[in-house]
Amino acid sequence: MILIDEYDAPLVKLQWDDAEDSLYVQNQAVLKDFLEEVKACSKDCQLIFVTGVTKFSLTGLCSGANALDDISMDEAFADIVGYKEENIGTIFKDRLDYVVDKLAQKTGKSHTQE
Repeated sequence: MILIDEYDAPLVKLQWDDAEDSLYVQNQAVLKDFLEEVKACSKDCQLIFVTGVTKFSLTGLCSGANALDDISMDEAFADIVGYKEENIGTIFKDRLDYVVDKLAQKTGKSHTQE
C-alpha cells in the first residue's frame, strides 16, 4: 500500500508560471517523474491512495485517464475524502463565528452561520 498525502503541496505554494525554467515547472517535472514511478509499482500494490488540495495540479502529471480513479465526489467515500454537512458546524464553529462577526462589522447587519 502507498499513501501520498498532499501530493500537490510543492505546486500550490508556488505562483503558476509556464516558463521552462520556472520553479513551478521544475517541481511539476519532479512530481510527474515521481508519480510515474508510483504508477509503475501499481501491479505490486493493493492500494495507492493519493490526496491533494487541488484537482488541477494533476494535469500533466499523469499519463491518461487510466492513471487515476478520482473518488473525491463519490458519495460512497464521503466520510474519508470530505466533511459531512453535520460536521461543518462543529468542526469549523470558531471559524464560522469569526466570519459571521466580521461580516456583521462590515455590513452592519446580523448574519447566521447558515
